[in-house]
Amino acid sequence: MIEDFFAASLSAQILGLLMVGWTALVLVIMMVMLLPQGWLDQRSTRSGRMMAGWKDDWMKLVDRPVGSMAGAEDLLSPLNSSAVAAVAIQAWCEIFPLLSSAHQAALREEARRLQLGNYARSMASSDQKRDNILSCCFFGYMGDEAAIPLLDEHLHSHDGKVSLLAADALIKIDQQSALMALAPLIFKEPKWAVDQCAALLQSFDSELLSYVLTDSIRQAEEAQRPNLIKYLIFSNRDVVTEFVEEILQARGDDETIIASLTLLSQMGQQKSAALVRSFLDHGSWVVRTMAVRALGVVGSVDDISIIASMMFDRQRWVRYRAAEALVALPGVDEDELELLYQMGDDFFRDTLRQAMAAKHLQGA
Repeated sequence: MIEDFFAASLSAQILGLLMVGWTALVLVIMMVMLLPQGWLDQRSTRSGRMMAGWKDDWMKLVDRPVGSMAGAEDLLSPLNSSAVAAVAIQAWCEIFPLLSSAHQAALREEARRLQLGNYARSMASSDQKRDNILSCCFFGYMGDEAAIPLLDEHLHSHDGKVSLLAADALIKIDQQSALMALAPLIFKEPKWAVDQCAALLQSFDSELLSYVLTDSIRQAEEAQRPNLIKYLIFSNRDVVTEFVEEILQARGDDETIIASLTLLSQMGQQKSAALVRSFLDHGSWVVRTMAVRALGVVGSVDDISIIASMMFDRQRWVRYRAAEALVALPGVDEDELELLYQMGDDFFRDTLRQAMAAKHLQGA
């Protein structure tokens, strides 16, 4: 009995010690885990305060008369490390696009005086994505031609955001050289999504873009041309119209014709109406569909009978677009539409009714 009692007591003591040890171990592990998080939180708070301080410094400069901004040393925080410089550049980049052109010029001068460009070059060579992004933004806003080689390197980065910002910076610095660098990445082997390419192209002068893009389309393989033609919407209207008419007169593949007719429709070039009419009897129903749709935009009331004849096309989608085109024609008379309504089949009448209702809603 006594032996059993001592054995049980010893077991309880051992179990108690194990529990205490286990609890202590858990507490130590939790402290080790929480320590980095606390350090990160402190670092984030400190970084946030630093960012707010630099934004405040830059805004104080903006509030001063433009001519007195060069002597604003007393307002600016000291650049005592590359980390501080990175925060200063980020604050500078966030504030810059919000300012007037006069204050932007003054901030550029302050950036030069503080030699932020040297820090930005160091950041451009970093393997940190954030540093690369900030340096691209800074160089673009500064219009720093000396940074073009660094931006060219980032243009071919595997990171899509870095490469896009490098492209944007190159456009801000020199549109002509930027277009030469970007053309292969947009027109030959697209590096970015269609909407991203379109956003970049919208930044260029339309006339400059016209000549580079039309030349690229001429040199492109047949399968690539339709994708490139849609970008012509950002080009000079007169140059594009002449070029697209040249393409249509060549009577190339169906996809190229469809892309060209779509572009003429988007541009609303009425002088191209005669050429558009010539595709209403094309062998492809898809081409006929796009032709009648385009004629509804570039045509006139004189085209009512021509478009009306398309409501007897053997393909339903052609008849559908014919109904929409009749309603879209500028100056069309509703009495004429009512007469045509009686002549069509059920599908055409339903489509015409819907198109007429939609037009009334838009005009309301």
